[in-house]
Amino acid sequence: MLKALSLAFCLLVSFISHAASLRVVFANLEGRDPETQFSFAVLRLALEKSGMPFELVRSPVPMTDARTIIEIQKKSVDVAWLGNSAELETTLLPVMIPISRGLLGYRIALIRADQQDSFSSINSLAELKRFKACLGVGWPIENAWTENDLQVTAVPQFESLFKMTQAGRADYIPIGAGNIHSYLNQFKKENPDLAIERHLVVVYPFYDFFFFVNKDNKYLRDLIDAGIKKAYADGSYKNLFLTHPEFAGLKDLKLDRRTRLDLKNIHATAQDLAIDRKYWLNTKTPFAF
Repeated sequence: MLKALSLAFCLLVSFISHAASLRVVFANLEGRDPETQFSFAVLRLALEKSGMPFELVRSPVPMTDARTIIEIQKKSVDVAWLGNSAELETTLLPVMIPISRGLLGYRIALIRADQQDSFSSINSLAELKRFKACLGVGWPIENAWTENDLQVTAVPQFESLFKMTQAGRADYIPIGAGNIHSYLNQFKKENPDLAIERHLVVVYPFYDFFFFVNKDNKYLRDLIDAGIKKAYADGSYKNLFLTHPEFAGLKDLKLDRRTRLDLKNIHATAQDLAIDRKYWLNTKTPFAF
């Protein structure tokens, strides 16, 4: 009898715990495996630090960034990591902590390897204007390029960025410093001539991946926000940043030794400018916290 009651109690506790767990649907971003990305690892870490039992569920259908915004508004997706913009910070509810310390705003070019000498001669934005960038339709960073009078060709499919550059229909893909190695590894087989450009870093300030939720979902926003802050405080975010596979090649990029070209960011909001500086990367000491 006692064993039966004990078993029943355990089953009840298990049921209550499962029923009380938070189910969080995250966007299945097209062309990228979200569960291998640093942003996903930060989301999981933040929810762990929140102390709330949770279940992370990938949305069943791959979607573009533009579609992701619609699905969050429809509440079929709970959260996504997207490049921040003034418009997006109004349309959705952001967690105002840059996920990767602004690395997304430090753009390194993927080019055809035989074009390295041409890129090595660039020392100003005026000289970069001779070359055409390939970016995704609707990406906030696309506006950064056009607003700084740089040439852009925009494509709707993520894979097309690499195909277009491989084929010579664009000159380079400016990719966030934290992602460039993983994307090159992912698409190198189909685009064998692509390589990481060795001379430049183009910096778009106050830009990074941020977590976004529906405007009505303040509870989830606050949970993630508190979790990230706790992870910073106890050192677990730093450990994740320094050990995550996505950033394994970051030191090889030698950001502090590259010729730096700064873009203007006319969309930086008061919220962006108010973010504590400790959450932003210092290029001279990118691994210091």
